[in-house]
Amino acid sequence: MGQMTDATLGVSVSVPLDYNHIGLIMKLMEIDNITLLISGLFTEQDEVINVDYDDTFDLDKLDELIELKDKEEFKNKLNDLDIKEGLIFNFIYICAGIYARNLSFREHSYVFQNDEHDTTPENLIKNIQKGVEKFRQAGIEEDLIKIGNTMLDG
Repeated sequence: MGQMTDATLGVSVSVPLDYNHIGLIMKLMEIDNITLLISGLFTEQDEVINVDYDDTFDLDKLDELIELKDKEEFKNKLNDLDIKEGLIFNFIYICAGIYARNLSFREHSYVFQNDEHDTTPENLIKNIQKGVEKFRQAGIEEDLIKIGNTMLDG
């Protein structure tokens, strides 16, 4: 059986699920071509679910958090909905992907690749600028916009 290692690189914003940020999270979820990863569901904080492929977290529950009047009501509603506190919503606009097969099965697992289709330096810069602009238009402050990445072994 083979192994596939996937990595993506992009422009990202991480937002804690709390009373002050629920409106922003809902707004960010409406942006086209943004991937949502949720961390805080597992012991390791850097482990995430990709909501496009994993239905562990029911996004429809978030609708019930929008119109709450204060932090206490928000916290109580999280408990009622069985939503764990401390979740982080990580939004990423993917700019490049890297894929490798069977790295751990090789004698030397350090590899070089430059065959990523259409990820020229010029296109990568344009993609980064496009991702930054999407977050700016959503009202995200520039200092909260970062370069993020995902990694998956499968």
